Amino acid sequence: MTKFFNTIIKSPFINIFVVTTLVMFIANIYKIYFFEGTDRIALMHMARSLTTIFLLNLVITHVLYLLSRGLFKGLYLIYALIIFILCFINFFTLTSLKTDINIAIIDSVLHTNPDEAGEFFQTFFEAKYLVVAILLCIIFYAMTRYKRSSTKEFSRKTIIVLSVIYIAFAAVFFTKSAMRISSNKADRAISKLSEHILINYAFVLKKYLLDDNFLASNKQILKDYDVSKAANQNIKAEQKVANVVFVIGESLQRNEMSVYGFGLPTTPNLMALKQSGNAIIYTDTTAPDTYTNGSLSKVLNFSNYESKEPWSKSLNIVDMFSLVGYKTAWISNQSNIGGYSTTQKSVADRSDITFFTQKFASATNYAGRETDGILLPEISKIKQSLGESNFYIIHLMGNHFKYDLRYPKDFAKFTANDLQNKMNPGQKESFAWYLNSVLYNDYVINEIYKIFKDDEA
Repeated sequence: MTKFFNTIIKSPFINIFVVTTLVMFIANIYKIYFFEGTDRIALMHMARSLTTIFLLNLVITHVLYLLSRGLFKGLYLIYALIIFILCFINFFTLTSLKTDINIAIIDSVLHTNPDEAGEFFQTFFEAKYLVVAILLCIIFYAMTRYKRSSTKEFSRKTIIVLSVIYIAFAAVFFTKSAMRISSNKADRAISKLSEHILINYAFVLKKYLLDDNFLASNKQILKDYDVSKAANQNIKAEQKVANVVFVIGESLQRNEMSVYGFGLPTTPNLMALKQSGNAIIYTDTTAPDTYTNGSLSKVLNFSNYESKEPWSKSLNIVDMFSLVGYKTAWISNQSNIGGYSTTQKSVADRSDITFFTQKFASATNYAGRETDGILLPEISKIKQSLGESNFYIIHLMGNHFKYDLRYPKDFAKFTANDLQNKMNPGQKESFAWYLNSVLYNDYVINEIYKIFKDDEA
């Protein structure tokens, strides 16, 4: 320990350690701000984050020192350079792709040819990325060149105190992480460890290289779909409607819809469509499951509880329409990646046209931060490019939590004062947000109806 601590307090090692810790801390706080806003950036959270990054950076520095000794300076510079590059990549993916690094991005990079890379660069390049890159280069240069005039080595007593503190903190941290992993709380442990950006990338790369990630699962599902489609080549449509539009919502409760009797006017457009005879309101439908993926695995496929075959081995709804001569389109404001998106992604990939508002964003971060109205121009655009017989699946973010992100400010009609329920003020506020999201959902559905109302649909 004595040689290690007395080495890292010297230049450029202390410079590298302090600067890489601060750069990773700033990158982590920016990521939290980007996805969560200012709500989660409390002083206590920032202190915990800085402590975690400091400890992990110190442990990795120690490991590099033990492994290299004579080559420590060169290896530590390479380590610092990697940290800077990864922080820049994260800044780019957050601001341009609206997501942290994930296996979908890695897969796209590994399967991109030079022409596609050039097009990608032209599409996403902005001056701010050049400015950030230059700033990081200046910081890196200054970090490696700055030297303190003299550095006094730690006394034996100081080394003992530092060693005890270091070992105690490391032991507690890694013991808690191991306990979380062994008690089915691995996600929390991984999330904490991933505050160090190099560890975060290591976890993502490990996930990508495993055979059981969602990309591998999706490839197998698509193979199953090919078999199912080949087995149903002879199906025919006795009648054809020019445009079939299937809208999938999210977390919409009929009990909060005025068209089903709720006391506040949350669905005025559906009420008007019902009264004009342009909407049939069903009252006896039941979801096939209690969560989205479970329900969609049966709604989007000819699968049911009685079937012993996996849902992926049944004919899906997009292939069915394709077999009878329809052009198909999947238009979504939901996530395109992650285990929770497996069902919808696999069916979406069967469509002739797919559009996701954020191609790389996962359900756990930026996906759905745009309100559903962003889909309306795209629906109109795709409608102009399809054929005589078309099938559209429109997947909304709908009323998914966080409710206050699901509608523009213009739709903030309901407040806690409108509610007579026996709730505390916080619950009333959250419920009012939900009702506003229902009101906006009603507007979006009506706008989709307007796009097709003059057509055979």
